[in-house]
Amino acid sequence: MGIHRGTAEPSIWLWSRLEILDIFGSAHVFPIVAEVYLKGRCKDIEKIPDCIKALHGLTELHIYGCPKIVSLPELPVSLTRLIVDTCESLETLTPFSSDSPIEVLYFSNCFKLGHEARRVITKKPRDAWLPGRNVPAEEFDHRAIGNCLTIPFDTYECRICVVVSPKQRMVGYVDLLCRKTKNGLSTGEQRLQTLPKVQSEHLYIGHYSFSDKLDSGVVLEFRTSSKDVDVVECGIKIFDRTNQ
Repeated sequence: MGIHRGTAEPSIWLWSRLEILDIFGSAHVFPIVAEVYLKGRCKDIEKIPDCIKALHGLTELHIYGCPKIVSLPELPVSLTRLIVDTCESLETLTPFSSDSPIEVLYFSNCFKLGHEARRVITKKPRDAWLPGRNVPAEEFDHRAIGNCLTIPFDTYECRICVVVSPKQRMVGYVDLLCRKTKNGLSTGEQRLQTLPKVQSEHLYIGHYSFSDKLDSGVVLEFRTSSKDVDVVECGIKIFDRTNQ
């Protein structure tokens, strides 16, 4: 479902069973999709109506290429995924409640996000993605410049943050990969996440649990599947310290 009006019509909120809502603006985030599905250029939405919070069945909201949206209102309590891409004027969003089921907050190429909006994005969800050049010190007490980090304590659960830096404008998605090494021996490499294309440095934050204990002294080495996208900084937050 796409909305192509300057202001979204309140009548759409009668769709109480709506689960996924896509909103497209004038900026073509997906050139191929835009060419096939969108006829001409869409008018920009300047505001998401407050009544969107009444869509109690909505689980996913995607907002693409709306350069005039400055803020997001209170969103449905049922929302689990919020994907916002290339909304250059976006500065604020309403915080989610403590019992919100939100799991994914992606804000690609939204370069005007304010301090409070960034706190909402980095603290609440399982996975987050937003513009940034440094691992947040208030969220990650173990940080390193470069793409390698040593686990300081035994753990079964942690949050990871990496700064991804494209050498040139990305033209497609890339995978974020992690290799674990202990005493010079690698235990293999795994894919952590697929990352959207961006214009400049972004932060990826992910919450991970392990069936097998992640031992202290293990070195995590992060990289992407593209030689044109580097990991330049990383950080970790340990949730359980079983060796203390």
